[in-house]
Amino acid sequence: MTDKKEEPATWEEPAETDVAHNKILEFLKAAGITPTVTEHKAVLTCEEAAEVRGVELASGAKAMIIKDSGKKLA
Repeated sequence: MTDKKEEPATWEEPAETDVAHNKILEFLKAAGITPTVTEHKAVLTCEEAAEVRGVELASGAKAMIIKDSGKKLA
């Protein structure tokens, strides 16, 4: 018997698409919610986020990050 170890599978980042983003927007719109989408540089702190958005720090809320593997929405 040999003690042959299997190499762990390597993660391969899926191609970036707007599929998940568009489905979320469609879901919100169907619920009567008009989302406002803004884009800005990546930030690490609430203070940086408020500065980039040009708002008071107290107006911030918890961020939601969704990672789509592409397996169910593509």
